[in-house]
Amino acid sequence: HIAVTIPTNKFIEAKQWIIDRGISLISRPQEDEFFFENWNATALYFYDPDHNLVEFIAHHTLNNAVTEAFGPNSLLRISEIGLPVDDVPEVSRIITETFQLDSWGGAGQKFAPLGDVEGSFIVIDKQRLWFPDDRLPAVFNTSVLFEAPCSASLSLHNGLYKLRSN
Repeated sequence: HIAVTIPTNKFIEAKQWIIDRGISLISRPQEDEFFFENWNATALYFYDPDHNLVEFIAHHTLNNAVTEAFGPNSLLRISEIGLPVDDVPEVSRIITETFQLDSWGGAGQKFAPLGDVEGSFIVIDKQRLWFPDDRLPAVFNTSVLFEAPCSASLSLHNGLYKLRSN
């Protein structure tokens, strides 16, 4: 799972932009857009050509409104990277200590967003179903370079995590 931040005022245009490209939105009965009160954000979901779960999310606390029509330049940043793991508390502890990230919006045994509105890792139990499509998460080789006061890299290969200070 990845989420992409879009301008807070372009959600309706983003939705139409996706539909105009022949991409089906993932929906639940009578809703294909979702409001997350605890994050003050509106999101929509769809699959990329490889059937990965992609989210466009408008965080309404960010001052990122634009006047231009929605298009590729409206994809502002990767907002979330999903990390399915066997032990959410342990991996969360390692990531939190390595990158000095805080839990953001819940830190449980099965689901822990780490980071903030600018970007986060979504650490999820491999046996917990993803929202909103209720699929078990798949594990893919992933590398993330995290640049901050303490730069490090996080790699996932064959379901095993490796953290390396840079």
